[in-house]
Amino acid sequence: MVVLSALCLLALAPGLQIQAAWKTLTNRGGWRIQYPSSWTSWSCKSCPDLTSPTIYVSFGKPSSKSSIVMVEPLADRPVGRGVGDWLNDTKRSANLNPIVSEDSMSVNGLPALRVRYRNSAEDLEIEATYVVSGSRMFEISVDGEPHARLHDLSIYSIYQRMVATFVVDSGSNGSSVGRPRP
Repeated sequence: MVVLSALCLLALAPGLQIQAAWKTLTNRGGWRIQYPSSWTSWSCKSCPDLTSPTIYVSFGKPSSKSSIVMVEPLADRPVGRGVGDWLNDTKRSANLNPIVSEDSMSVNGLPALRVRYRNSAEDLEIEATYVVSGSRMFEISVDGEPHARLHDLSIYSIYQRMVATFVVDSGSNGSSVGRPRP
């Protein structure tokens, strides 16, 4: 009877099954994010420590490195710069592609900006969520696939869920670096 009750509970709450199938990456830069257990995480070849506070971390299926989600620390906030102005400057400097849309939002209580870009040369959409925590900013982004609308791809709902799990520990003060994306 106990087994049957547990099976019924799992059948009625599919979110519980999915949550159990996710892993958490905790970075020494003070952030953590959950991602599907069937995915892997990696960074540049000379960056073997995925918990280093200054590197980007990519997440995706081992069989395909084309549609990926990436978390990256960006440059610290300039002295005297307000959050709104900082986000406005970053959305234009962190990704040089034309902006299609943008939405102010909150990620676990932190101010954030979701920006959709369009890379016309490769005919793909890119979305970045810029999350501000004190004087630090993080970019969580997903690249689409050529000739496909990003929100039609299965990776997009995974990306949205990953963004929702992104947490920055307020007591941590990891240094950050950033790079503009072509």
